[in-house]
Amino acid sequence: MTSRYPTLVIDNFFNKPGLIRHAMQTCEYNLNEDAYPGKRTDNIQFLDSQLHQYFKTKILSVFHEQWHLALTSFNMSIAFEKTMPYKQFNSGMIQSDCPAEFSGVIFLDQEPDPKAGITIYDKTGEYAKMPEGMMEEWQKLYTDQEINMDKFKKDYDELMSYYEETITIKPKYNRLVLFDGTSFYRCPDFGNQAKHNIVFSCGVSPNANSLYHPPAPLHRVL
Repeated sequence: MTSRYPTLVIDNFFNKPGLIRHAMQTCEYNLNEDAYPGKRTDNIQFLDSQLHQYFKTKILSVFHEQWHLALTSFNMSIAFEKTMPYKQFNSGMIQSDCPAEFSGVIFLDQEPDPKAGITIYDKTGEYAKMPEGMMEEWQKLYTDQEINMDKFKKDYDELMSYYEETITIKPKYNRLVLFDGTSFYRCPDFGNQAKHNIVFSCGVSPNANSLYHPPAPLHRVL
């Protein structure tokens, strides 16, 4: 599948990241029931609609100065995320956010662990299947339940054999990393300290056909 959005790294993304950190520290975090690491807030849209609108506009403006006109053409899930190191297995699960248009992360730790970044992957072939039962093992792992680690590591090695690394991006305070929704990605190492990020995923609104909807950056000329 052809990518619609480039992989971007933008440093110093927010003008006043200290205010964003303050907002992050006042939120309530919930343990994820899905196979995602750590804890997340609810979608910021339901916590502070003005803050969500600011984040959404700021992210969309990366691509075009008129993208603010497309605010109602896109839905965006945005949340604060807090992750602690895992004792059993300290690496993230490879995943894709398709059919999202694009997804990304904004690092909010002032002194982040340099290992706790994000890696983007390509598939080595058409076939890539998670071993049977592995998703349930990931869920147990992320909720600190005991798993059969020998079997898990064997399944993990099989899963990773279907992918090859294209780029690893280190964390840096106030750094945005954005990538196409069809990209495969993971955190290669959760590091040795608490990790605080903004995570986001953008999709097309059900009403997009009747709204202003600029073409994706890599589909402007085909």
